Amino acid sequence: MQELIGEHQQARDQVAKIAALNARFREGDRSSVGAIAEIIRWFCAFYPVHIKKEDSEFFPNTEKFFSPQELDANLEEYGAFDARMIHEKYLALYESLNCKSPCTKECVMTDLQPDDWNPLDPSVLKDQSLAYDAMREKCPVAHSEFLGWSLFRHEDIVQVLADPQTYSNVSPFPAIPNGMDPPLHGQYRKALDPNFDTEQLARIEPLVRGIAASLLDALPKLGEVEFIQAFVTPFSLKTLCAWLGWPETQWDLLNGWIHGNQKAAFEKDAVAGKAQASFFSKHVKANLEAHRASPNRVADATDALLATKVDARGLDDDQIVNVLRNWAAGHGTVAGSLGLLVRRLAQDSALQDRLRNNQPLIPAAIEEILRADGPLVANPRTTTREVTLRGRTIPKGEHLTLMWMAANHDSTVFEDPKTVRLDRNTSAGLVWGQGAHVCQGAGLARLEMRVALEELLARTTGFTLAGDGPRREVYPSNGLATLPLRVR
Repeated sequence: MQELIGEHQQARDQVAKIAALNARFREGDRSSVGAIAEIIRWFCAFYPVHIKKEDSEFFPNTEKFFSPQELDANLEEYGAFDARMIHEKYLALYESLNCKSPCTKECVMTDLQPDDWNPLDPSVLKDQSLAYDAMREKCPVAHSEFLGWSLFRHEDIVQVLADPQTYSNVSPFPAIPNGMDPPLHGQYRKALDPNFDTEQLARIEPLVRGIAASLLDALPKLGEVEFIQAFVTPFSLKTLCAWLGWPETQWDLLNGWIHGNQKAAFEKDAVAGKAQASFFSKHVKANLEAHRASPNRVADATDALLATKVDARGLDDDQIVNVLRNWAAGHGTVAGSLGLLVRRLAQDSALQDRLRNNQPLIPAAIEEILRADGPLVANPRTTTREVTLRGRTIPKGEHLTLMWMAANHDSTVFEDPKTVRLDRNTSAGLVWGQGAHVCQGAGLARLEMRVALEELLARTTGFTLAGDGPRREVYPSNGLATLPLRVR
């Protein structure tokens, strides 16, 4: 045991080295393969000394993974092997020897980081809100292999959002402007802000209202309707097409991309993620070419992007693809939000009638309902230096996950947080984020949801849940996969 503990720092040093070498490998530097192989050989020699036969459940593939012959035959494969996997195997070994220090009420641990929870456990995915609320009270700074360090309390998340120098939002793939940090983030955001000004919102509102009216008029007058499929999804994505000046028929392609992207993120499938990125890029660039070929059309958001300049330089096509990837994903969130709003009103006939008879209350209802039950689970950050949060030391370069849902239910900020109160001050809410990276498209999203609810309430006398009720999506969404309604 003492030998294992004594060699822990050496193992951590090796993990740090292999992480740096992996970064070089993924950037195309094949010269790092030999050095990576040497470090993996070190682990090959180290682990068998300590692994006992009865620990085989922890290491079902131990013999194959640590075989020098297997390693030599697959240098390139193992050269790209994720350092996290190696570190997690080391931690599993440490746990198997009864060295785990569990997460206590104060969350005090050793520098080893065994998982405090499993975000993919079926009990968590069955009711994400309940699970995250429990984590906020039990272990508000919690580590897991899937999400890294998760923060659940409002105070901690606001602290992170206020300090982009310490908690970076730079993404592993190009993302403009969300995946940038100040000051570069501010330059691009300022250049893109005119797309969301009052003039642009006033231009798009009649188009949004027309799309909502057309979809609602097509609903069956009696019986049940699956509202996500019949209204929510086509409304949000047809609206995006109208705003961008793309053919309305393209909404279905965008829908496939959004769901494919979410699936790749949930499964951490890099190959599928790359395929989705390629599909989206090809689709966007075809629309850019169509706009260039028709310069006399009515100006829209795509035309504005083609004319956008940062430091006197226009955006190239790849940069526009990155911008639109954010905007398209944002409209997936609009769909998730709208489904939750309609579900709440279908469950609460008194609130539904109140809004039907007093539509100026709809904006406040949107903010408060989404605070109580929002579609976005979380958002990532990366530490740029070692930090300590609630007694837990988080090294530089660690992945953080800000759990919006749990923060919006924090009773130290929101009294009786699960109750929807239209007179509540929601300025502390995190539905749209806070700080430098607050949602740039919040104004457009609010407009779309307001118009959709205005038209729905004006064109119906009531709607209730039908059938077996709604079915939830799972991480990274908290929206609804289905919403069967009976509309009258």
